Amino acid sequence: RSPSCRCGRCGGISARHLGTRRATIQRNNSHTAATASAPPSQAAFGAFTVDGFASGATALLPRFWADAPTAGAEGTDAFTQRWEGEHLLAHAPVGRLLDVAAKLRATPGASAVVVAPYWKGALWYGELRALCADLLVLPPGSLAAVDVPRTAHVRGWRAVAFHVPRRD
Repeated sequence: RSPSCRCGRCGGISARHLGTRRATIQRNNSHTAATASAPPSQAAFGAFTVDGFASGATALLPRFWADAPTAGAEGTDAFTQRWEGEHLLAHAPVGRLLDVAAKLRATPGASAVVVAPYWKGALWYGELRALCADLLVLPPGSLAAVDVPRTAHVRGWRAVAFHVPRRD
């Protein structure tokens, strides 16, 4: 499948970095860094159980939740789904990242890898950083524009994958 938008509402930003891009791993409680060559998604953080913000065309896993009723989707609207016991791949719209952090905080039996632009000044960045055990900072080119030319600028953005572990 070609990489494309995880949710259909994020302006066409995709998660190309979930393949084999090199990334920097930073541990939450230290200042050490290491380089990972393996696919950062499942190699670094374990196998996902559900792609939480996908569409039929963009789902990276057999189980996925879509924004609207979609063929193949297990459910709609990730925020109304039960996250307990799940290990989510969450590439949510930027405008919903605070909601993702709140849902993860309220569901200690869930874990996730939250993919987002590397915008350290954003309020959601601090919220997700506080929840995560470690993160991957990905180089420019890790996000791909789907709706070109409207979103072509995202190719120059750095991205981050926050690993939020279970806390139960």
